Amino acid sequence: MEGYDKVIDVASYLNVLHMTALGCVSDLEHITRFWGLMRLDFVLLCLSQNQPTEHFHQMLKILSTSILRDSFGNIDPSKQTLDPVYIIDRLTYPLFQVPFQPTVDIRLEPEVLLPLRLGCLQLLTSMTRSPFASTALAQHQTTLGRLVCLMSDTLDTLYDWRAGHDST
Repeated sequence: MEGYDKVIDVASYLNVLHMTALGCVSDLEHITRFWGLMRLDFVLLCLSQNQPTEHFHQMLKILSTSILRDSFGNIDPSKQTLDPVYIIDRLTYPLFQVPFQPTVDIRLEPEVLLPLRLGCLQLLTSMTRSPFASTALAQHQTTLGRLVCLMSDTLDTLYDWRAGHDST
């Protein structure tokens, strides 16, 4: 049996979802309906380290349309207390860990990891413009620690960088 990626063009599906979300974003009723129908398990699956980074990037773009004044992610009021926690967990994971490439035991290369981290940081920054999402970030138990780890690791890398010159 072939893997899903041979049968389903997930990247195209995510592109269609992104275009649909963009088409809905100008009208609060439409974007609310869109995010009311978006399943949390699908969002979390796309933000998994087991998915190609292209899918992760696409879901970041889609999620950027969910940042509203009173919500982030799924707009089901009964789930609003838990959904942001799970999504923020997935968003901040690549900030403090170097994920593996999908289906192999090889860590992501810096040229793949750095744009992934930048995309996560851009979405987190966008979230601070929403009272609901910024509160969810502030109350999340590991976000601040993961951001501090990222800053520390980045500074260590900068101190170790030798501008392409041999140290001999």
